[in-house]
Amino acid sequence: MNELKKRIKNRPIIGIWSIISSPKLAEVLSTSGVDFIIFDREHGHFSDKSLEESIRACEQGHAFPLVRISSLNLQKSQIALDAGSYGIIAPKITNIEEAKKLVEISLFPPYGERGFNPFTRAGNFYSNQPDQINKFDKDFPLICGIVESQEGIRNLDGICKVDHLDVVYIGIYDLSIDMGFNGDTSNKDLLEIVNASITKIHKYGKYAGMMVHTQEGIVQAVELGAKFIVYSVDTSLIYSLGESISDKLKKSL
Repeated sequence: MNELKKRIKNRPIIGIWSIISSPKLAEVLSTSGVDFIIFDREHGHFSDKSLEESIRACEQGHAFPLVRISSLNLQKSQIALDAGSYGIIAPKITNIEEAKKLVEISLFPPYGERGFNPFTRAGNFYSNQPDQINKFDKDFPLICGIVESQEGIRNLDGICKVDHLDVVYIGIYDLSIDMGFNGDTSNKDLLEIVNASITKIHKYGKYAGMMVHTQEGIVQAVELGAKFIVYSVDTSLIYSLGESISDKLKKSL
């Protein structure tokens, strides 16, 4: 079984969103102690080659690689999983049909439509290896759908009823835009919807996911009941570090 799915059963897990296509950066981040790294193929610029190299580097550092695909496309999901991703994350899930499609492109028949080829990285490039991590089991991929619109929130009950969907992630940034709050993720009305959504996600036996940017945000997310916690984005973390160093220099002068 997927070790990351074992962890989330027992405790909240935390990771970093990555949009910088750099295997070396992936390895550095993965040695930091985070549970997972999400390689973003919606807003990031990962080629098929750099994605596989980043997944390999991530595992070298003992974190679990996940991939956000840009759309509900079987080929995109299959490339990520064959390269060794431990799960698939898809954006803009708005209804039960799209949630079912996400499951279908992530799993093999009879549960889905993913093609089987053991001669890929996920299969250690050779079939019938009894000692290999079985990334071809029907329950292996962690499957996460991002709900980030008012339509998705309205259809959250149906989305949460979909079998084999593990995580429902509330995309607070896009949701704030869709609701007319222009990126203000601290808006009271928005946070009330997020809180109610997390409660509903738990009711259906799914794991709730969300992004945070501070220690206080982590505490709040855990208190709300979120178990799939993403701490910021690699670009933002690097920028914040540079800004902090610059401010310290200016103050010292």
